[in-house]
Amino acid sequence: MRSIFAKLSCATALILAAGMPVRAIGQDGFTEQVWWGLAAPAGTPDTMVRRLNAEFVRLFREAKFLDYMESQYLETVVGSPESFAKFMREDRERAGVVVRKYNVPRQ
Repeated sequence: MRSIFAKLSCATALILAAGMPVRAIGQDGFTEQVWWGLAAPAGTPDTMVRRLNAEFVRLFREAKFLDYMESQYLETVVGSPESFAKFMREDRERAGVVVRKYNVPRQ
């Protein structure tokens, strides 16, 4: 994976089926987020990556799109390919902490 265009994450107060935030059930240290992102294959020209990023940023800032996302209880976050790559690295590190803390077996 070479480049990231945009990210989308749930609002911070993730509510479980029981109606309680994750932290309310004693899972401190668990990052309460779900996210989606877009990536391009390795070798995609930087100009194409930048153009796609700009188009997605534009879409994610349109009022109609934002209203729809909000109606689905989603918070949109957009940025540069580099900022999303950094976010993914940090998210992977946080997930590793949870896996080790709760001794989650390989699957």
